[in-house]
Amino acid sequence: MNILVVGAGQIGSRHVQGLAAIPRVRCVTVVDPSPESRQRTAERWRDVPGHTDKNLVLLEELPASGDFSAAILSTNATARLDLLRQAAALGIRRFLAEKLLFQSEAQWGVALGLAETKNLAVFPNYVYRYARPWAEVREALRGRTFSMEVSAGDIGLTTNLPHWLDLFEFLGGSPLHSLDVEKIGAVYPSKRGQGLIECSGALSGTEASGSRVHIDFSAGTAAPSCTIRAGSDWIRIDENNAAIEGTLATPDMRMEAPMVSRITSLAIPDILDDRTLLPSLAATAKMNRLLLRVLGPALGFRDGPDQTIPIT
Repeated sequence: MNILVVGAGQIGSRHVQGLAAIPRVRCVTVVDPSPESRQRTAERWRDVPGHTDKNLVLLEELPASGDFSAAILSTNATARLDLLRQAAALGIRRFLAEKLLFQSEAQWGVALGLAETKNLAVFPNYVYRYARPWAEVREALRGRTFSMEVSAGDIGLTTNLPHWLDLFEFLGGSPLHSLDVEKIGAVYPSKRGQGLIECSGALSGTEASGSRVHIDFSAGTAAPSCTIRAGSDWIRIDENNAAIEGTLATPDMRMEAPMVSRITSLAIPDILDDRTLLPSLAATAKMNRLLLRVLGPALGFRDGPDQTIPIT
C-alpha cells in the first residue's frame, strides 16, 4: 500500500518512521515545501530497520494524482480543511489527522459535510488511546462514575487539551457534556509560528454520567500527572517518572510514553482494517466544538461559529 503524509515537521517525520515499521506498507509519499523537513524525514526514515523494502517519495506539493490507501495530515490546523478537501479529491477515503482538527465551528460543519458526502473516515491522532495503561484503566472504571485530575507545567494547554479531553471520553465511554474555563494564564506565540498562540491555564468538564475532569497546566515544565478517583479507589499515573500507584493499579500495569512513531505503526493498520481505537470525526466533533466555544472568548476572541481561534 502507498500512504500519503502531508507535513514533515517534527511530528510528521515521526509518522513516517512509524510507517516504515509496518510490513504492509510498500511506499510512503511525503509532501512538505521545506527542504530541511524533507531531509530530516529521509534521515529518520533510514533510522528504522523496516525501511529497506519500501520506497520513500519526497515531494514539495501534493501530487495531481495517485493511488493512496490512506493519508496522514500532520500539518497544524491552519490548513487542515483545505488539505482534507484536496486529499479527498485524489480519491483518498481514510485519514489520520493531528489535532486540533479545525479552528472554528464553521470549519467543523464543512468538514463533517465533506466527510458524509465523500464517505471519508477521518480519525484524530489521540495517542493516549494506544498507550498503556489507559485501556486497562478504562476496564477498571467500566460503569463507574469517576473524577480525573490532570496537572502539568506550562507545556502548552491548547496543544495538549484535545488529548486529555479525549482520554476522559475514552475512559468514561461517553461524550463530554460541559466544559468551562477556570483561568487563562500567560498567552504567548506558539513555537509552531504562523500566528498561532499558546497559553497556560485550567479548565473543568463533565460527562452526562456525572464523571468530572479538571485540567491545570500552570507554571514550570513538569510533564502531566493524572489522578483518577472512583469512590474509595484511585490511581495516579505520573509521566514525570513513569510511576503508577493506587488501589486500581495492578502489578503488570506499566506506563508507555505516547510516542508518535510507535502509535502510527499500530493505528494505520487498524484504520485500514476498520477496527481503530480512535474516535471518528463525528464522534469527536462535540468535544472539539466545546473546546473552541469556551477557549475563544477566554483568549479574547469574539464568540460565534465563524470565528477562527488560532490554536493547534
